[in-house]
Amino acid sequence: MKTKMKTLLMFILFATLTPIYAQPNLNKSDTIKGPIDINDVTIIGQRRNLISSPSSESSGIETTISKVNEIQIEKQGASTLIDAIKYVPGAMIESRGRQVKQFFSIRGERYPYPTFAIDGIWQREFEEMPYFISSSDLGSVEVIRSSNALFTGLSGTTGIINVKPKEYDNLQTNINMEYGSYESFKGHISHGNKINKINYATSLTMSHTDGPEDKHAAENITNAYGSLGWQISPKLKTKIYLFHFSGTRQLALAEEPAMPKLQTIKSWFDPIKSTLITNKTLYIPNDRMSTELSFSYAKRNTTLSTNTPLKVTAQTKPGEYTTLSSTPTPDSEVTLNLAQSVNIFKNNTLRLGGLYNYWLAPNGKRFYTGSRNEIATYSIVVNDEHRIGKLILDVGVRMTRVNNIQLGRFMTGEEKNVNASPIINKIEPWMYQATFGGSYLISKNYSLHTSIAKGQIKPMIGSLNSKKEATTNEDRFKAELGIKAEFDKVGELTINGFLSDQKDAIFLSSQTYVLADSTILPYYDNQDQNQQGVEIIFNSAQIAKLFHLFTNVTYLKSQKNIDNEWVKNKMIPEWIINGGVSASFKGFDINLYAKHLSKFENTRFLNTQVYTSPAQLGDFTELNSTISYTLKNAYSTRIYFEIFNITDERYSTVVGYPDFGRRFNLGVSLKI
Repeated sequence: MKTKMKTLLMFILFATLTPIYAQPNLNKSDTIKGPIDINDVTIIGQRRNLISSPSSESSGIETTISKVNEIQIEKQGASTLIDAIKYVPGAMIESRGRQVKQFFSIRGERYPYPTFAIDGIWQREFEEMPYFISSSDLGSVEVIRSSNALFTGLSGTTGIINVKPKEYDNLQTNINMEYGSYESFKGHISHGNKINKINYATSLTMSHTDGPEDKHAAENITNAYGSLGWQISPKLKTKIYLFHFSGTRQLALAEEPAMPKLQTIKSWFDPIKSTLITNKTLYIPNDRMSTELSFSYAKRNTTLSTNTPLKVTAQTKPGEYTTLSSTPTPDSEVTLNLAQSVNIFKNNTLRLGGLYNYWLAPNGKRFYTGSRNEIATYSIVVNDEHRIGKLILDVGVRMTRVNNIQLGRFMTGEEKNVNASPIINKIEPWMYQATFGGSYLISKNYSLHTSIAKGQIKPMIGSLNSKKEATTNEDRFKAELGIKAEFDKVGELTINGFLSDQKDAIFLSSQTYVLADSTILPYYDNQDQNQQGVEIIFNSAQIAKLFHLFTNVTYLKSQKNIDNEWVKNKMIPEWIINGGVSASFKGFDINLYAKHLSKFENTRFLNTQVYTSPAQLGDFTELNSTISYTLKNAYSTRIYFEIFNITDERYSTVVGYPDFGRRFNLGVSLKI
């Protein structure tokens, strides 16, 4: 307890005292104007233009949008998309050895988890892909923590991760090689340029790791990326992004107190193949109207193989395995998105949006594996924004409908070895999300932001609760209020308060079942929940011409209603705290990062035959560091050393899947 209080006090002092002591050390010429490079916040509010950016979100949620840029991604030593957003306020990463290797959540919001978008284009089935996107191909990542997102995806009530791929404004070639713990290797080469009205980018990344000994966690991934942007005319521009992933991945074996099968059955993906292409075109015929049309196509083909140990007999030996299954799970999806922006009056902008997504998985995926999935999703958005001097107000609504053309039944415990009849041409009722937001520029340095949202979340069709009854829709109400202060000589301070009230909330029950093919099936329950919280976010200006620092503290008070009595929801951590400091001098760049997650509990993957109480998770402070030196030569050579989990702390965010411990990387990169 003393250690935890000590950690908390350190972060709070870090956030509150720095603005006081930073200012005397700076002169006007020493300050950095605009957003800094450590977890900077997207500037929207009074400075945005809805004609040039018709799919922008409400100004009311400016204080809840975090942007991690290319410089910070490098400083963090991030290898993947998930690594890049590790220190976002309220961020929690659940690492496991299952088909979805890592789940990312914000403010404890799960079931459903936040969804992903590529350059604002929503991706329906993307949970397995973020881990494979190389950080070297990221220009920036925007994490929308608010409930008020309407135009970026369909999961605004739980947040959106919007990926902005890397682009080039001048001729550049990058080469990077690194080697690290567990025989890990990563090689990356990229090239890009801007020639007149065209800019392009290409890259190739290859990565490998053996993983810890006896953990069955080896990986081989190849990632190719390309982009092309063209300013066709002053009124018309378009850009295309292309990603292709291929490789293999072993699913890491679990440890106690996980289910015995998860500790012995060996599973792996071979091959992993995924191709994603997106296109966004913006047409601005005049200064009062614009149209943005987006298109996305993804094709994935992954085969999951599973082995189980043979019983030791006179004919077999210990350690022998037999193949139980080898299941291809190809799938594809198409997304079309339209955003229309019109200035009705001088200070009023009306925006209309439409989305269509078609997803096909002939053999199903995860809980629907073994039967055809074919789903079409439609969405309509209407939003109106009005400016009154320094005040901006907006109101919006999104309606979403799903057509289950064919959907295999969500597997339940009673359906072992039974081919349940599929759901055919089931058109679900319209689901809605209504929002109200606003911002007020109090002064040059202060602004106030608020948003309210009410909407519905539907469970996976065909799912049951622990009473074997159909799971009902969840009604969710969310409200947020934030204040933001910006000072050139100090930095940026944001304080957000938020409330979430969930009626018939959808969450995993304590019951899970394991089928003959080792598939783990959770049951979902409906239960009233509410959550209140506060975020304190500080990003400093430059201090003494050497330092930048940041810290963010998220406090969550979560409750659930059991038998008409409100009790603490122990499945959600109370504290999520991040902090970091960066120093640069004479070619050296030293970065230290810390993440603290308070304790929480869960029974997911737990061996309930032996352990009758939920497993205790979290309750750790992880320290990471990156040290680099850049040689002043023609190729701008950067030599760097990365240390992860410096104190070698053993912790878990998922039952049976502890962190691999202290790890090292040594690398060199060239910019030509």
